[in-house]
Amino acid sequence: MSHFDLLKSCPIFSQLSDSEMILLEKSCEEILLAKGEDLYKQGDMSKGFCLIKAGKLSAGDDDGVLNAGDFIGSFSLYKSGLKAKLDVQAIETTALLCLSQQKFYALGQDNPHIQLKVAYGILNEYVSELDQVAEILLK
Repeated sequence: MSHFDLLKSCPIFSQLSDSEMILLEKSCEEILLAKGEDLYKQGDMSKGFCLIKAGKLSAGDDDGVLNAGDFIGSFSLYKSGLKAKLDVQAIETTALLCLSQQKFYALGQDNPHIQLKVAYGILNEYVSELDQVAEILLK
């Protein structure tokens, strides 16, 4: 899958036009983790937003697994100084498409509407997750 298509499939970027997506894609960097390599350990500074292109990550000690298409670190695009709350490690060779806060801010200098659309996408995604949790708890 191309980087463009991977980003397009991510729900937090669903509000972006194709031309905005191309600008976002140019700001991203692909990172390859070997099996057993840490993305970060609990307490490390966040590396920014990472979208799994291929492979799997373990998140924490409780069998949390992130697969291709899953993402981590969306809040770090907007809030500086966030530290990892969990250990995150590659279960197998894993390719990530990552966006640092610095590159996201630089993109926003000329394109502030992209930052607003992504903020809306993040908010919408987390509201949906909270709705799912509420449904489970209210059963």
